[in-house]
Amino acid sequence: MTSEVMPNFLRWHPDYGIGVEEVDREHQRLFSFVEALASATQAGSRQSELEEVIGQLLSYTLYHFDREEELMRNIGYPFLADHQREHMALRQRVQEIRSRSEAGDVAVATDLANLIAAWLKCHTTTTDRRIGSYMRKFGLVA
Repeated sequence: MTSEVMPNFLRWHPDYGIGVEEVDREHQRLFSFVEALASATQAGSRQSELEEVIGQLLSYTLYHFDREEELMRNIGYPFLADHQREHMALRQRVQEIRSRSEAGDVAVATDLANLIAAWLKCHTTTTDRRIGSYMRKFGLVA
């Protein structure tokens, strides 16, 4: 992997959209944080700089989960509990990686970028897409 080329698997693609503008914007932002982390890693950034980007990514991920779960509660989404379990599983995996980072593991930034990018791609095209379908079915989005 060269520093000039960002792998496509770390980038947002319109295929990941669920058709709910606010959620799609947040997903795009998450991918931008993943890209920033991968770029910082490839550029050989200092650990303190990586920690800052990691912190931003993790904070925004938690913010997004809270907002998405609030949206699902507000629309009476019937699969909220299942969705929350998926979010909790990622929170736990991220915390494990965060612990490795605090212990000085330098590979953590790459692992985190890869984990979240892969998880986002799968989650947005399956579980999150169902939210969009549900909202369209009941006329909550165009």
